[in-house]
Amino acid sequence: MLPCIRNLLLYRSYWTTTRAGTFKSIYHLENLYPNSPYNYGGLPQDFSIASPPDKFTGNIPIDKLSVKYSRSSGPGGQNVNKVNSKAEVRFHVSSADWIPDDLKPKILEKYKKRITSTGELIVFSDESRYQSVNVKNCLDQIKGVLFELQKPPDPKKILEHEKLHDMNKIHEAHRKRLQRKRMKGYTKSMRRDFD
Repeated sequence: MLPCIRNLLLYRSYWTTTRAGTFKSIYHLENLYPNSPYNYGGLPQDFSIASPPDKFTGNIPIDKLSVKYSRSSGPGGQNVNKVNSKAEVRFHVSSADWIPDDLKPKILEKYKKRITSTGELIVFSDESRYQSVNVKNCLDQIKGVLFELQKPPDPKKILEHEKLHDMNKIHEAHRKRLQRKRMKGYTKSMRRDFD
């Protein structure tokens, strides 16, 4: 084989295996979420169907979400009239096996305005003119929802609630005391009238 053809074939094989196979945009999901244990082509590497997780770790399996794109009303000038950049991400809350079971009723209760009649939570973003950035924003919104619901209640709020409860007890005791006092005064006034 001629040396120039051989070099060309070697360069081509290098390009197809090394360069083209490893290039990922800065908006690729592996670059946006570098520490995620999921391989974005299929099932997650540490995925277990048998037992749902006890706590949400921040990993969202992309293949379990439904992503739709539409025309955006956000920034982008004439670009918004041509490109479907708005991202809408949805997933079925009850059948999501990557969410802990104790968070599912909280999601259904707190975000009932965002949930469809079929039980899907809808999150959308049109902040950017790039689809992948809008998808990232949607995933961040889902993470924020789950992390917020997973946080333990604030002790200060519990203390305020207990104080309010104690104040209600005090007000109720004052009301009953004044009622007894009025009844006693009424009884005494009736005795004076008969004397």
